Amino acid sequence: MKAGQSSKPQIQTFEPEDLKFQDQIRKEVSVNNIAFYEKIVSRLKLSPFPASVLIAIVTFWPHYFIASYYEVNIFTDFSFMVSMMIGINLYLVLIATKRLRKYVVNLVSLTNISVEEFRETFLPILNKTTKDYNLLPYGIGFGIINTLFGFLFGHWYTEIALSISLATLHFLVGFMAGMAAGGIVGVIRLVNQLDQVSSLTLNYFHPDKCAGTLLVGKIVFTFATYTLIMGFFIASYIFLTPWSNISNYAILEILTYFWIVFPFLVSLAVFAFPIFELHKILADYKRNKLLENSNKMMELVRKFESSDLSHEEIQQFGVLQENAKLSDSYLQTMNTWPYDLRYKATYLSVFLSLSLALIAEISTEFIVNLISKPILTP
Repeated sequence: MKAGQSSKPQIQTFEPEDLKFQDQIRKEVSVNNIAFYEKIVSRLKLSPFPASVLIAIVTFWPHYFIASYYEVNIFTDFSFMVSMMIGINLYLVLIATKRLRKYVVNLVSLTNISVEEFRETFLPILNKTTKDYNLLPYGIGFGIINTLFGFLFGHWYTEIALSISLATLHFLVGFMAGMAAGGIVGVIRLVNQLDQVSSLTLNYFHPDKCAGTLLVGKIVFTFATYTLIMGFFIASYIFLTPWSNISNYAILEILTYFWIVFPFLVSLAVFAFPIFELHKILADYKRNKLLENSNKMMELVRKFESSDLSHEEIQQFGVLQENAKLSDSYLQTMNTWPYDLRYKATYLSVFLSLSLALIAEISTEFIVNLISKPILTP
């Protein structure tokens, strides 16, 4: 060894080639995977929050001015909430889009596949989800559906201009929700594709206590939680506004309850179902590693009891035993779902509290009103 040269080994927590590859993917998606709404926000030189506030203001004032002309208070009929929901939805969509790209970049550390296979496997799904105008059909489709539901439930305005203004707002909030729905489809496809790759880099010593898969749980948690947030605002808006048709038809009230519950069902499905196959992979991995560790322990004990150990092996026995115990302790605490307790507790507490409140409200109104309404005729 040359003088001045350190005798300590070089410790690397990440393979240099993988780190280089991850940086390449990050640059690729940051340049090539830009959604049309991100380009608009970028041209305005705004971050997500100011952009969301701006669109809420821009959509609020025309409706407010028209309502003021007809001496209608949009704060008492709660139609002002639609502009607020448009802004919140845009903010959530912008943040979720960035997190989705970050998720794909971080998949490099989880997937033990070649550069070419990664590019062919995950990048096309990401591009089909958020690149350019790929979310536009989802937005238009949901916008039209939401507008039709608004007319079906019954606009409470008698002035045509106000009704058109409200319908426009309903379309825009549905448009934003539709793009979020398109993002959910992309997340599900990416997670399902993860189950099909040739190899995953799982490590039960990983600090996330999910063998390195918490990044999958995070992106699913993000979209499930965002859906839950919008579901809460949608439910509040439907309950508070004075729809003109719902009170006349029981079938419309049933449809209203469906439209209220639908985001909550989607949120729960997103949180639980896409990662089920990954859960089975993690469960098999944990079971096999526990069995492997148990066999090592039994082999050590067998050699020790049969006196087949050399003097050096006897000295190492205590170290090997402690290592086996350490491995076993990490394996025992490893989650077989890509969530840790924090994410599970946060989501379930919010979901259950909102769901119970909705169930109580829906049950009360449904039972009281159903017996007093005709099914198809007023």
